[in-house]
Amino acid sequence: MIWLGILIGLILGVGSTCLYFISKDKSKEIQFTRRGIWSNHYTCDGKSFEVQFELGELEKTSIKSKVRVISMVASQSKFNDDVIRKKISDMVDNTWIKSDLIEWIEDDLATKRNDKIEQILK
Repeated sequence: MIWLGILIGLILGVGSTCLYFISKDKSKEIQFTRRGIWSNHYTCDGKSFEVQFELGELEKTSIKSKVRVISMVASQSKFNDDVIRKKISDMVDNTWIKSDLIEWIEDDLATKRNDKIEQILK
């Protein structure tokens, strides 16, 4: 009877661990070369508003960067609706933007050091 309990526990433990590693999709983890802030003006229904994006750089050339939207905020609350945010985000996502228009966020040395340590320990 004890062996049956141990066997069932072992099967459940190994099975759930295998399911966890199978379901964990590593392709969704996107590594950005750097992050930045970019603002742009839009007009909708005759009303002009500004949108501030936090972008992650996927690729770059000497003057342009291919970016992905991490987050965004519009200057007027009515344009912060989920549907409108999705539309605006999709317009910018995976596009090439001039790098000098983006204010790049510089990581401090402590953050870089911690990232290197984590990478080594993996």
